Amino acid sequence: MDRILTGLNVMLGLMPGLRATADNSLQVVAFWLLLLVVPLFSLLAVVGVRTLVANRQKALDACYPDLAGSTYRRLFDGSRVKARPFDYVAPLLFLFALNFFLVVILVADAPTPEGLVDAKHYLMLCGPRCILPAQGEGVTPADVLAFRQYQTGTLVVVGFAFLGWICWALVTIFDRSTSLQILPSTFRKITIRLALAVLVAVTLRHGLPDVSVALIGFGVGMFPQRGIAWLEGAFNRLIQAEQRSEAFALELVQGISRGVTFRLQEVGIDDAVDLAHANPFLLYDSSGYQMSEIVDWIAQAQLLVLAQSEAFQALQRDGIRTVFDVMRRLAGPSPGPLPGTPAAGLTRDLIPGRPEYERLAEVYRAIGGTLP
Repeated sequence: MDRILTGLNVMLGLMPGLRATADNSLQVVAFWLLLLVVPLFSLLAVVGVRTLVANRQKALDACYPDLAGSTYRRLFDGSRVKARPFDYVAPLLFLFALNFFLVVILVADAPTPEGLVDAKHYLMLCGPRCILPAQGEGVTPADVLAFRQYQTGTLVVVGFAFLGWICWALVTIFDRSTSLQILPSTFRKITIRLALAVLVAVTLRHGLPDVSVALIGFGVGMFPQRGIAWLEGAFNRLIQAEQRSEAFALELVQGISRGVTFRLQEVGIDDAVDLAHANPFLLYDSSGYQMSEIVDWIAQAQLLVLAQSEAFQALQRDGIRTVFDVMRRLAGPSPGPLPGTPAAGLTRDLIPGRPEYERLAEVYRAIGGTLP
């Protein structure tokens, strides 16, 4: 406990004064702006969105009254857990705490009069250079200066990663608020992404020391997945590992982009197998997407799981996008051969009777779809 209190005192000591003076006016404005912009924007988004979400379900029931009798609807109503206002408290507090820590680091006074980090070894800042001695025989003042400049450069990377994350977070929260997708898990993922962006940026800083620190930091702050992909590829090349299979990637489903994939992952949908068995009412309740669009995605995912990747893409090229399209083609008086059918093994008797298909078919018919 004493160490925690000491750390808090150090953090508070780094904060600029609450009142601006001629010497620190810009620093104080930057501190409060960076400290409050994301948390306040998040809080306003939560308050605005939660007042609108309840009306969507009522509108859906009014447009499609037959949905109330579907199996998926009864399962959803029986297990429904609404996001309560209190559920947002912990994620927002964690977001504010990590945001505060990085703002203090970014806006605090320079660690030394020269504006450089001192010559002590800080593992995250010096990285592989921590093995170099800080003083002793053979260590020249120029070596010490280069070491301090390197550690300061790493701190600059952290600052730019934080700035990149702020830009991404504001765009993401605005996007979620316009599509009514503000969930407690949204803020957990935003907070995790901040920590991830800083760690990946520092790792790339040590792995690519000759690249611009601003480019590494801001780029990874905006797109940490790109940095992770680079690290994963470099590691796989190092150990000569096989690339992971993308046979059931969500991006194979038409209409699902990287942004939609990120949103689906917030509710536990990580690949097409998860999506094929998902309850459309759960996705409708936790997103701003229309029911017809959600049903189409799930029907595509069910076909992808049955047909596998190559046959699924062959079927899509022929205009057969979903399991419903397959059923209509196979139910005709003289059904022609399906592209990729030998590999997929799709037959007239394979799809009907599967629980996930029958439940989705109920919803599909209730919103106006026709099936044989």
